[in-house]
Amino acid sequence: MRGTRRQPSRHSMGGIPPFVLLVSRIFALMALNVRGITIKNQTSNADPAALFKALSDEFGIDNKITENMVTVLQFQDLDDFGHLFAKPEDVPVFVQKMPIDEKDKSLQVSRLRRAWAAVQSTIEQAAQRANDVVKNEDDDAVLPIKDIAVAMKVFWQRYKICFPVDTTPADLTLSRAIKEIDNKSLVARSVWKAPSLTSQLSSQVKEVRVSEQVVMRVGKEMDGGVAKTVLAYLRKLKTLLNAYAVAGAKAKADVNQQPEHQQSDPTEYVEAPLCQLLKYYDMVEYRAFEVLQRNPQQALKWLTARDEEERRIWMDRMRETGLSLGKIIKASFGQRDAVWASYPSASAVPHSPPPSGRARSPRVNPKAKRPRLQPSALLRTGVEIGEGRLEPCPQSLTHLCSGALKKDRACGMANHRAFQCKNKHRT
Repeated sequence: MRGTRRQPSRHSMGGIPPFVLLVSRIFALMALNVRGITIKNQTSNADPAALFKALSDEFGIDNKITENMVTVLQFQDLDDFGHLFAKPEDVPVFVQKMPIDEKDKSLQVSRLRRAWAAVQSTIEQAAQRANDVVKNEDDDAVLPIKDIAVAMKVFWQRYKICFPVDTTPADLTLSRAIKEIDNKSLVARSVWKAPSLTSQLSSQVKEVRVSEQVVMRVGKEMDGGVAKTVLAYLRKLKTLLNAYAVAGAKAKADVNQQPEHQQSDPTEYVEAPLCQLLKYYDMVEYRAFEVLQRNPQQALKWLTARDEEERRIWMDRMRETGLSLGKIIKASFGQRDAVWASYPSASAVPHSPPPSGRARSPRVNPKAKRPRLQPSALLRTGVEIGEGRLEPCPQSLTHLCSGALKKDRACGMANHRAFQCKNKHRT
């Protein structure tokens, strides 16, 4: 059962990465064997003489050779024997030094070489399995296709739905989500680093192995040229939450034994229920459009800060308490409403500075008949000009006075507004 103490970080363990410690524990507990004979098992105190006697009986090796390994060479286990020779050609040289009949040496060379090759093969396979563990512990390593297919199958069996291709998580995004859910190590990474299946199919990145340790990525990265807008952010967030829904569709280890029904709490049955993730997304989407109407210039910055702060809280609570992601999201609703409701102030519409000098009306023929204008039809399409203010139009339009005159006419002059009109024919 998990405790409430925070998991130690990489720095608290002397700079040793966690996956290196994991591999060390695997080697410490790993019982390798060849045909049932233990090669190396640090959890038991096996007698070296018994181990090499079993090796001699299994492969038909002369007892004088195995006794020499135990008494003279002081071998403790078959792991020492596996590193005795650098290459198969060294076996005849070793057998020639053994006190056995000359006519049996060729046969003993063959049998000893076969035993050494079996031990070597087992040790190399164990090292390969440990290397696979290290690769899987890397957050950016994509899981095998069969593991991703199993997660998608479990998700479909529970919900019977499929996502659109532009919000279906890519293999990389889904692999990260599966590791975070399984290891209880949520990472509040940017949604821009959560590529979708569309991005994966259109990606042109190729990996070129320069050496055993260096791999170069050449080409266009996934989502490298996406325009960062509020709508694009919401689409990316939906992709990330879909990845958590797929990874969290598996049953919990301490699953409720009662049958699940419509009124059941889904967080008692699965790690990250889809309903809780959709509830969070709907709240974020509503708040985003509210801010978009109030202050379009600050909407993306505000949305990014609020969402990443919320997911950082999920990360801290998961690592401190060991709770499932679904329970953490459910508990967070209602606790941070005030933070999400703190919208940025409405932005003022920019306008050009007022020109110097008094505004003059255009030259109009005084004898020309003025057009019939409805007093209610304000001839303004720019910013609202409040009472007592006379500002230029930001769209460089000519604004005419809409003061009502007799015979259902308007003043129509351009050098003043209706609240300044002193036409003697006003009603």
